[in-house]
Amino acid sequence: MMKIVSAELIKIRMPLVVPYVGAGGSRSSVDRTLVRLRTEDGLQGLGETVGSASTFGFLTAICQALLGEDGLDRTALRVRIAPPTLRDSEGRDGWMAVAGIEMALWDLAGKRYAAPVWELLGGAVRRRVPVALCFGAASLPLGATREEAVAFIADDQNVARLVDHVARFARQDGCGTVKMKSLGVRRDWDVAVMAGLREALGPAVELRLDPNAAMSLPEALALCTALEPLRLEYYEDPTWGLEGMASLRRRLRTPLAGNMCVVEFNDLSSAVRLGALDVVLGDVFCWGGLSALGELAAICRTFGLDLVIHSWFELGVATAANLHLAAAIPHIKRAMDCTLPLHAGDIVTGGKPQIREGMLSVPDAPGLGVSLDDGAVNRYAIERWEAML
Repeated sequence: MMKIVSAELIKIRMPLVVPYVGAGGSRSSVDRTLVRLRTEDGLQGLGETVGSASTFGFLTAICQALLGEDGLDRTALRVRIAPPTLRDSEGRDGWMAVAGIEMALWDLAGKRYAAPVWELLGGAVRRRVPVALCFGAASLPLGATREEAVAFIADDQNVARLVDHVARFARQDGCGTVKMKSLGVRRDWDVAVMAGLREALGPAVELRLDPNAAMSLPEALALCTALEPLRLEYYEDPTWGLEGMASLRRRLRTPLAGNMCVVEFNDLSSAVRLGALDVVLGDVFCWGGLSALGELAAICRTFGLDLVIHSWFELGVATAANLHLAAAIPHIKRAMDCTLPLHAGDIVTGGKPQIREGMLSVPDAPGLGVSLDDGAVNRYAIERWEAML
């Protein structure tokens, strides 16, 4: 038994070096929640999830219920915790809380058995993971609003400015995949930007475009049709809903990907029946943890769907969790989304994980293989909560 004797939550607000602008708005910082569980024999397990107030509330209730429990009993704890957590109408936030807790339990198990999480998951099929750098739809100063972004893309001269900004980041990290956000308001702008990136980065670099389902079906069809000659890797959520995505997919050569029309296991049967997409974008937060991502990968493999690890502005702890998943799940073959270059810093020892030749190395120390930099945590922390036996 590995009894949990204390639980700590730390909400982090990490500034970005450039604003992240998309159809849903503009952000200059991102909130994340760190989970730290301690056992009676002195081990510490780290987890990380989103930083919303609702998720933080779920986390406090779950952590209180974990005190005195066996930290090795992940499955039983998940079965017992998830139903009361998810009776609330904000079930997605509940799963995000469960994911942060489960991540810390995996970290504890790895430290208990002196094994990296990828080994507990069955072993590694790769030790370096390619990443897709994610960029906003406009190159603006921090604090910029969506209205300013709309004004930015109204000026065609800014196409070159945005292309140069993105290409500079991509080249310095040697990345082979780039994902762009779209405001979903100017088809000719999106086509010009993607064409500029194709010219600047060359045919070997994979390109992704994500309008966050902001376009009607006719608008999305017109945009994607215009982009077909550029041979993007896939279009991510160009329109809303399974029916709209299925209709679009029948008319295009380029694959469709989504994390807005397929957000839980109940969506998968309809997505397969309708033929709505080719790629499922999954993250450990929305789907409820590392174990759930393994289940999702098995379903995707069964029905011929690709699986890509989606990014939710992970800091070093959750990035490590993503890397262990990508190392241990053979079906994850495409580059995982990554926003690390946009972050002003990190909270793990050694700072931000370093991207080299477009890849991140999988940690090989026990557990998740990362530790917290307490000075950095204190610098970025905006809220704390703790409970003990």
